[in-house]
Order: sequence, then C-alpha cells, then structure tokens
Amino acid sequence: MKQDWMIQVLNDLREFAALNGLEDLVSKLDETTVVARSSMVRGDGTVRGAAAQQAGLSVKLA
Repeated sequence: MKQDWMIQVLNDLREFAALNGLEDLVSKLDETTVVARSSMVRGDGTVRGAAAQQAGLSVKLA
C-alpha cells in the first residue's frame, strides 16, 4: 500500500532517536506509529498493505 513508507520513516526516526538517547522522542514516535497503523485500517477491520506485517498484526483486527 502507498502508506507503508510512512511506517518505515517512523521506524527509521525511532531508531535514530533511540541510538542518540532521545527517549522522549522514542516514546512519541511509538505513539505516532500506533496512530499511523490504526489509520491504515479499513472500515471492515482489515489492515492495509504491508503495515500489518510490519506491525506484527493479524490480517483482521478484533
């Protein structure tokens, strides 16, 4: 899916923040990633694109 790049960018930013001791930023990026992933969920509960695999989510959200 076209939005998958957003998750990768957030992951890259989180990794940089963690490596540089920016713990507050790491926490906020974790929250932002959750919001981004949930925003990629379709109305029927299925997760769009590779975001499901990257998140370790099942195909269908309960």
